[in-house]
Amino acid sequence: MKSTYLLLTFVSILLVGLVLGCTSSQNQDNASTEETSTTVGIASTGKTVTIGDILANPSSYTGKIMVLNAKYAGWSSVPNCDTSKIAMKTRSDILIYDDSGCIYVAAGEAEILADGKKVDLTNKPADRAPIKVTAVVRLIDGKPILSN
Repeated sequence: MKSTYLLLTFVSILLVGLVLGCTSSQNQDNASTEETSTTVGIASTGKTVTIGDILANPSSYTGKIMVLNAKYAGWSSVPNCDTSKIAMKTRSDILIYDDSGCIYVAAGEAEILADGKKVDLTNKPADRAPIKVTAVVRLIDGKPILSN
C-alpha cells in the first residue's frame, strides 16, 4: 500500500513537471517569434525604409520597429503632405517628412535624435533639421503613425 502511494505521488509529480515544462517552452517559443517579427528597417535589413514605403503599404510595417532618416517639421506644415492619409494620436504629435511623404510621430513615444542628441519637448531641433527616428508603426483607423 505504501509503495502504491509513493508510486502515485512520483507519477503525479512527473506529470505536473511535464505540463509546466511544455507550457514554459511554448511561451518562450511565442516570445522569440514575436521578438524577431517586430524588427525591421535599417538596423536589421540594411534597407533604408522611407515614409513613402510605410504610406504605400502600412499593414506590412504595422507592429515593426522602423529606423527612418527624415526631417523635423514639428507642428509646421509641409509641402505635398497629405495629412488625410496619416493618423494623429494627440495634438502634441509632431510631423516628420522625407522626399517620399510625411507621417506623425506620437508625442513622447519614439526615439528621435538630431545631431546625436535626443529630441523632446524641451530640446527641439530647428524646423527642417535632419533627424533619425526609431519607432514602431501603428495604425489608427487604418492610418499609420509612429509610436512605441
